[in-house]
Amino acid sequence: MLPGTETIKPALKERKFTKFFRKGIYVNKELSKNQIIEKKNIIIRRPENKVKPKMYSKLIGRMTKKKMNLNDPIDLKKIY
Repeated sequence: MLPGTETIKPALKERKFTKFFRKGIYVNKELSKNQIIEKKNIIIRRPENKVKPKMYSKLIGRMTKKKMNLNDPIDLKKIY
């Protein structure tokens, strides 16, 4: 085998978490004031913002303080 011909791939453990790297949580549907956040209302996508994907489960069931438009990044100041 010649040097430099072997490909390097992420380990199995790393592959499970690749969807969370450099991503943030965004509004998938328009949310009105005092609306409860559900799984169908938020989405994880790029680019990264202040709210990391590890907060996803903590956001489910919380209420919004202000109206949030489609594709807005989740802002913790707008959530109870």
